[in-house]
Amino acid sequence: MRIKSVEVIPLNIPLVEPFEIAIGKFSFAENVLIKVQLEDGTVGYGEVSSSGIITGDIQSTAIDIVKYISPALVGESIERYRYLIKKLRSIIKFHPGTFAGLENAILDAYTNYIGVPLYKFLGGASYEIESDVTLSITTPEKATETALSYFEKGYHIFKLKVGKDFDEDLKRVLAVSEAVPDCEIRVDANQGYTPKEAVRFINKLYSKDVNITLFEQPVYWKDIQGLKFVTDHSPVPVAADETVFTATDAFNVARERVVDVINIKLAKCGGVLEALDIIAVAKASGLELMIGCMVESNIGLAPSVHLACGTGEFSYIDLDSYLFLKELPLKGGFEVDGPRLIVKNIKKGLGIEESKKEK
Repeated sequence: MRIKSVEVIPLNIPLVEPFEIAIGKFSFAENVLIKVQLEDGTVGYGEVSSSGIITGDIQSTAIDIVKYISPALVGESIERYRYLIKKLRSIIKFHPGTFAGLENAILDAYTNYIGVPLYKFLGGASYEIESDVTLSITTPEKATETALSYFEKGYHIFKLKVGKDFDEDLKRVLAVSEAVPDCEIRVDANQGYTPKEAVRFINKLYSKDVNITLFEQPVYWKDIQGLKFVTDHSPVPVAADETVFTATDAFNVARERVVDVINIKLAKCGGVLEALDIIAVAKASGLELMIGCMVESNIGLAPSVHLACGTGEFSYIDLDSYLFLKELPLKGGFEVDGPRLIVKNIKKGLGIEESKKEK
């Protein structure tokens, strides 16, 4: 079955409230919806997350790239999805978020066409996963209030953004730990600390008996030796996020045992197929895996949920971005029950439901 058209639509979705991390503050998700339609009417969806500060992907550039590349896809057979994705890689050298959006739309169209849910296509290891929820950089009081609100909804794993102010970060993490003593805490510095600051920070928390289970990207992404220094002196596992984009990056950090965990984000690595290569490298090297997200709606998040359920290889799940958006452009992708993300009832593809307007 051949591809009939590739459509690109800007998505401008306001956040429930501004979200702050060590390297920036966000109020809107300025994303892109990609729609691949086959000649028989089958549709596949993908989403590009604008995360220019990390991946170089911004809305206007993503739209231009998709429009430019669409003629190379139209008329091609969807059954040759790997050929199509390889063809795209020869054209799109950078902008992994845009590439991931295109690849996700192709895979959704293909698995819709063959009538198989993507998670089953990827192995069908499980029907559901449990995600943490991320707390923005804010006051200790606001962080505590937010944590308690989510705790009442069933969440018990909190990822706190840190890396902007050492002392304030400590106060905020300790406040959440004291307010919700039964919770599990992970911290993500988004490259905000020096290696020595990071070691001091994580050991300070550990000495306070905080139930902390992961320290994500404590230092600048290019500081490989600094990252290894933190790993060697941390009482909890350390994860690489911005340091690992590709399977080659994963191999390099695994070879020197720079970290304990690799965080895969489809918008960072370029999609499911590259993610599968990273998984293989990590498993062969004895490293654990985390799956995360950018500021994506359920459309962009769904492939990550299906990948995690399909492979069953992820020890840490951080797929919560849909919670921070005021509205979702389309329904489906997975079902939600508190922190549980469920794909059991997906009949084919990603399970994205077309709106009447889309049809």
